[in-house]
Amino acid sequence: MIFLSQSNSVFGWCPFALMAQPFCKLISICMLACYTCSQAIGGNPSLELITPSVGTRGSAFTVVAKGASLSKIRSVEFYGPGIRCERIDATKDEEATLYLSAEERCELGPHAFRLLGENGFSELRTLTISPFPTVLEEKDAEKQLVELNRTILGTLESDDVDVYQIQAKAGNRISAEAVGVRLGLSLLDTTLTLRDPSGHVLKRVDDTPMLNQDPSISVLAPVEGVYSIEITSAGANADADSQYALHIGNFPRPYSVFPLGVRAGTETEITFTASDNEPTDSFRQRVQFNAGLIGNRFIELKEGELLCPSPIPFRSNVYDQFYEDAVRPPMVVGAGVSPVEVDRDTKTLMAPVSINGVIRNVGEIDTFPFSVCQSGTVALEVFASRLGSLLDAVVEVRDPEGRVVSSGDDFDSHDPRLVFDAKADEKYSVSIRDKRKNSGATYCYCIEIASLQTSITAFLPRRNKLSQAGQTIAIPKGNRTLARVGVRRDRLEGDATLTFEGLSIGVGVDCPNVSNASFVVPAVFSASASAATSGSMVAVNASLKSVQSGTVSATGGFEQIVDLVNGPADAIYQLTSVDRLAVATVESVPYSIEIVRPQSPLSADGTLEITIQVKRDAGFDAPIDVTLPLLPD
Repeated sequence: MIFLSQSNSVFGWCPFALMAQPFCKLISICMLACYTCSQAIGGNPSLELITPSVGTRGSAFTVVAKGASLSKIRSVEFYGPGIRCERIDATKDEEATLYLSAEERCELGPHAFRLLGENGFSELRTLTISPFPTVLEEKDAEKQLVELNRTILGTLESDDVDVYQIQAKAGNRISAEAVGVRLGLSLLDTTLTLRDPSGHVLKRVDDTPMLNQDPSISVLAPVEGVYSIEITSAGANADADSQYALHIGNFPRPYSVFPLGVRAGTETEITFTASDNEPTDSFRQRVQFNAGLIGNRFIELKEGELLCPSPIPFRSNVYDQFYEDAVRPPMVVGAGVSPVEVDRDTKTLMAPVSINGVIRNVGEIDTFPFSVCQSGTVALEVFASRLGSLLDAVVEVRDPEGRVVSSGDDFDSHDPRLVFDAKADEKYSVSIRDKRKNSGATYCYCIEIASLQTSITAFLPRRNKLSQAGQTIAIPKGNRTLARVGVRRDRLEGDATLTFEGLSIGVGVDCPNVSNASFVVPAVFSASASAATSGSMVAVNASLKSVQSGTVSATGGFEQIVDLVNGPADAIYQLTSVDRLAVATVESVPYSIEIVRPQSPLSADGTLEITIQVKRDAGFDAPIDVTLPLLPD
């Protein structure tokens, strides 16, 4: 038996009108779920490593998965289209072979997936798609000659230096791009070195801003001959499982782009510069996002028939664009939109507006006057670091009298975000600078100024950022499992309703509304005894009712952020975000837990005796631990 008590002296004010039936139901749910969940997922597949972690677009390839409980996996579930699993060879618990194929139009870059077995889903991992054929590293070769536009798959251990050679004529482009941290497997910080035919170092690169911790090189060959590209671990702390992919060829590989922001539904000319030290080595290409694609996006960069192996990040919005510091204003076509060409010192920009610029000189501070069309709360957000810029931005907004209205440095990243009240037709100004007074062609930015937008998002709380435990749902057949589901509101108030679309046949969910005063509720997933062992990627939709009108005022989806590579001081070097919840129906467990319904409510300052009933299948006599993961208000 369990004794539950509530006291005003301990808990403060509590709603004691709670009746026995719903109280009993909630406690029953909590206790039942806490054990069935842990038992059900105890043997779920664990995916620690995949080798290789790169495949070629438009081809079939084989991947070896390593981990635990892999002999019972049934499928490979990708979060996006373009890759499918043709066959699985799983005869060992610690290893399985996956036969995959990528479509011709499969997106380049990382693709998130999980393995689905009889006991649930594995951890999330990523598989990277390259436009080039893959070549394995020759471990015994001191120097390996490779063809242009290939992806070499290798490993670095300790202070290894892998050397690859290519033939080039004078004036030919030589590009190399390492994928280490971005594979999502380990903190493999690599360094690239390019040597000319005489052995002299032409370029050595550690990090490239657009590629996180991964380096890239793109130069024009000064003479004809055989060039060497060396890759090594920057910290010499790599081990036998430290995988890398190295793209080598004559493909376009920009070091910086301008502008970072474009208007959706228009065609905009973008300048791509290959090197920070060689601004003349650049070219322009027209880029277009569909009108409905808003937010941080990626495009495939193509020069002739050659593709850049990694997509280029951009910001797509619906605002008028102002291009500051452009050598030649970008050409914009479509929807009657053209670049705003103004003298920023004399003419005021009208929000909503997107401002694109570059901090080119040491200590430079760019200042722009602006006004808003309608009085109210305004959001000003900088997009720089998130889009591959080196700028660590600091922004400041001043009112017509020159007083500081709002200022900021970092928000969720090195990019700041400000929220402040502004009056219509008054002249404000925004200034932006680099925190350390650095400058250069790669210190570009996109500032968006617009009325504050509201949002609502469903999520699963993460108890431990260093683990993926508890980020999938496993329901034993004929039983129930508890999950804590949260709602994140941005400048919204009201009760939120959660709905779950795409559940397997025989699976249901009982989820209460999320009251205006709460952000997490217990959701109980149940599976019928006849449900098949299966899994699905479920869309979790959130809708919110306005406190004032009682009508639906906002809707949103689901977001799950998964940290893949962590570093010192809990720094995150590689993460991914997915928009669906992995829910699996697994084999039944040999017991169930119920609560004997109390005959009276829990009174103020009182104690309530709760009796738990455990039903066991014949032959099952193992001990069962019962815990209470949460209590009602």
